[in-house]
Amino acid sequence: MSDAPHPADSVDPVVDPVDPAWAGFLEHDGLVPDRATCEPHPSPFVGARVAAENDLPALLGYRAPLRVELDRGAGQLAVTTRSLARQPLLEHVVALGVTVRDPGDPASAAARVAAAAHAVRDPGAEHQLPERVALFLDVTAAPAPTPAWLAAADEAAAAELALTLPCEDPAGLEAWVDAALDRELPFTLRGGTITDAVAALRTTARLWGDAEDLAAARRWCRAWRTRRADDDAAHLQRVQAGDA
Repeated sequence: MSDAPHPADSVDPVVDPVDPAWAGFLEHDGLVPDRATCEPHPSPFVGARVAAENDLPALLGYRAPLRVELDRGAGQLAVTTRSLARQPLLEHVVALGVTVRDPGDPASAAARVAAAAHAVRDPGAEHQLPERVALFLDVTAAPAPTPAWLAAADEAAAAELALTLPCEDPAGLEAWVDAALDRELPFTLRGGTITDAVAALRTTARLWGDAEDLAAARRWCRAWRTRRADDDAAHLQRVQAGDA
């Protein structure tokens, strides 16, 4: 009699659940093919897809979390909100990122973004942006916070925005994380490597008060943007397993 297992006795391999500290930590910033059906990344370590506004025509059928990046300043916020309001895609937009257009006077630029955000959030607006859509002010032009950029962060905090922080320089990033936490500003990360991003979440946990509680730190350090989603998801799997 054969010792081979009967098909009915076979079981699927056990797959460890994803640690909440790393679930959806990656934002997939891969290229969006023109007029193609774009599928969500299958890894549970990958959350929202990042897209530029001019990518949206190729994403009209997309049905997963989406972050849209705006690179033309505060004025683009109303235009994009109006465009999205006419599409079912809005249901899946979880964040809009706005680039600071005037790095010489970031506080004034941030104030303009804050005013634009208030206008599109207004219940009386013709095309209102839902409260669930987070608005991120991109401060990655500043590797470390200067007084002018800290004033921009103050404007963001007053308007209940979030920040996108640079991840390349550990010392500069720690200063930015400290400033964001001091203002209770959530943030995402861009630049650097997956190793830098993992270190940034650990820095956030330490500065927030419990270096071991990475899941709690995700309240503030929301995600890191990558163009290498496959490789970086595999790296996070190793981190979770204690092998990296």
